[in-house]
Amino acid sequence: MSQLRTFRRRRVSEAMSEDDLSLWKAAGDGDVETLKTFLHAGADPNAKAEGGWAPLMFAASHGQALAVRALLLSGAQVDERNCVGESALILAARYGHLETVRLLLEHGADPNVKDHGVLEWTALIEAAERGFREVAELLLDHGADPNVRAESDATAMMRAAYGGHADLVRLLLARGGDANATDDTGMAALDTAVISGKEGAMAIMAMLLEAGADPNTRFAMTGSTPLAAAIARSRADMVEMLLDHGAQIKARDCDDLTPLMKAAQRGELEIARLLIARGADIDAETGRGEMALTIAEKEGHQAVVELLRQAGAHVAQREGPGEKA
Repeated sequence: MSQLRTFRRRRVSEAMSEDDLSLWKAAGDGDVETLKTFLHAGADPNAKAEGGWAPLMFAASHGQALAVRALLLSGAQVDERNCVGESALILAARYGHLETVRLLLEHGADPNVKDHGVLEWTALIEAAERGFREVAELLLDHGADPNVRAESDATAMMRAAYGGHADLVRLLLARGGDANATDDTGMAALDTAVISGKEGAMAIMAMLLEAGADPNTRFAMTGSTPLAAAIARSRADMVEMLLDHGAQIKARDCDDLTPLMKAAQRGELEIARLLIARGADIDAETGRGEMALTIAEKEGHQAVVELLRQAGAHVAQREGPGEKA
């Protein structure tokens, strides 16, 4: 998505003649003397290039704080937006330009403005997505809502968790971020941390769980829980942490599979051993008569088959077509 936005900005520049672009080029390059010359000669600081880009947006997206100041002092509208609703503040936050963000906020930029493109992100969500902690803190200090929702109902917390940005998750929790907010798929920040599996994910999970995050949320399309996602990522450490914080070991997904069945299906020996030690029902059956043992046999995961047999798993009493008792 960032590449698309960079391309859009580049396309604006390429579409204009050199003469037309002079004001915007000076703003983007931080050429303050040339910029002031144009402004003193009567150039409109709020003129729009293709795509609705004002000079202030060019300067902000390139982190040219001095050019931003000159434009603001010449009457540039701080919250003016381009054709997809991006303000100078959103653009500065996206690229991590701390001093530019500070300057815009000091001149009254609205920290809760959303773009009206596909994502509908705010400056805070942009900063959280990319791990710009100082930018996020500054936005929060100036009234950014830590729980504002994007188009998909995603929050800054979810994007920070997905990105593996533990310091940002800690900040957002301290500033009132909701650890249990869910997006339109039913996923919360805990789910996104597990699914991404990035460096910092374990620390983020620990913070969220200590803050009261629900370990049993369900993904709307599959019924999967964070525990199932951890199994899918082959993360025994995540499985153990989730179980320690109340993850339901008997929870079934939309395929009627328990966590142990999922581990057997994937051949996850270490996770299967952990689940059995924590009390998973080794003889639980699906409505189709499948068990963890028969699933492991079907998938050819012999080590898991032996583990289940040693734990006392019984052969299914009902035989499916082509199956042996």
